[in-house]
Amino acid sequence: MKVNYGGFFRKEQSAEIPLKRELNRSVVWYGMEWKIPAAYLCKEGIVLDLCRSVPKEILEAYYKKWKPLLEKEEVDPGQEAQIKRENPFARDYTATLTVDGKIYERERLSSMAWYGLGKEEANSQEAEELMEAYSCDRCRAWQFDRISFPWPEGKAEEAEVLSVTLKALPVYYEGVPRFVTKPGCGCQQVQIQNPVGISCRIEIKGCEASVLKEEMCREGMEWPRQFQILTYEIQDWDGGEAVGDKAVRPVIRDCRMSDEPRKKAEGTSGGAIGVSVFAVKEKHGDSGEETVCSSLHFEPQDETEWMVLFPKVEASEKTIFLTGQE
Repeated sequence: MKVNYGGFFRKEQSAEIPLKRELNRSVVWYGMEWKIPAAYLCKEGIVLDLCRSVPKEILEAYYKKWKPLLEKEEVDPGQEAQIKRENPFARDYTATLTVDGKIYERERLSSMAWYGLGKEEANSQEAEELMEAYSCDRCRAWQFDRISFPWPEGKAEEAEVLSVTLKALPVYYEGVPRFVTKPGCGCQQVQIQNPVGISCRIEIKGCEASVLKEEMCREGMEWPRQFQILTYEIQDWDGGEAVGDKAVRPVIRDCRMSDEPRKKAEGTSGGAIGVSVFAVKEKHGDSGEETVCSSLHFEPQDETEWMVLFPKVEASEKTIFLTGQE
């Protein structure tokens, strides 16, 4: 199995083969079983393979529930947030490495999956190699994350205490009710109920129609360019969740998806190409006012329906001691 500093699974083996340090650690965290079988000591830093797994039945039930909707490509941001919450392998996290009391941030990450759910979920050769190398239970579905941590001293083999700390990033829940604005509308306030925590009040400052600059659109296609800009302020919100020292705030999204771009010649759909407006969210100085852009459409819209998504961190941080004593 090839291992290089830089976090990529599909990378040719460097001339200098890293030193492998057996760890064989396992924990249960964030609804999954985790294995950290080894650390690889390179001249640039340390590489860790984090192997997380769930029973296949959980993933099968997830796909059975959501596959019909995903195939129709009719997922609004609220449903998208729920789909991500319920997929165990889509739960984002950060990792930091502590070496003899010094903390190092992640530099690179590469991921690979082995689900074992049949032909339609084909497994790559690299995933098979990881399954074999780490003696992974084939009755479970697996996600492999290869993480690289820079360590300038380059003496990982001399470390007495080595640990990795995992922190869950927020997932999002849709609040109620949704609300509607029109270009030129005046100020108004909407109380939004958070289904899993602190609610808030949205003070709407105004809404205006705008047009995406043509030079921002790729040539050869006809792009939707009409959108609306909502200016608002979040009231009665105390910060709720935080990642590090940064508070995570509720976000506002258009309930509708953007129109798909079309080929200019035929006037037909150009396929599923993601379209969004740059600078989706912007804060105006210290005033507390923020702006968010709606989805893009070919024709001007009379109104836009919005939703509020609330952040929630669903797992406390976990420190795993790889060497030394806890």
